[in-house]
Amino acid sequence: MTLSSRTSSMRLASTIPGPLAASASAAQNQASKQDAGSDLDTGMLRLRAIKLYKELHRLGRDYPDPEYHFNRRLRRAFESKSTLGASYNS
Repeated sequence: MTLSSRTSSMRLASTIPGPLAASASAAQNQASKQDAGSDLDTGMLRLRAIKLYKELHRLGRDYPDPEYHFNRRLRRAFESKSTLGASYNS
C-alpha cells in the first residue's frame, strides 16, 4: 500500500459513519502491521544469513585443498550480496 493510498483511506475512514469506519481503520492497521512485518522478516533473514556464513566458515577451515582459499571466496560471495537487503527495503 502506498503512502497516498494510506492517506486517502485515513480520510475515508474519518468520513464514513458507523461500522464501515471501523473496518476501514482496521484495514489501515493491517497495512501498518504488514510494513512492520517486512522489517521483521528482513531482520530474521539477516540473522539466518549470518548463521549460514558462520557455519560455512567453520566448515571451510577443514577444506581439503589449501590453494582453493575457501574462506576468502566465501567472504567475497557474502560481501558481494551484502547490499541486497538494503535495496529490498527501499
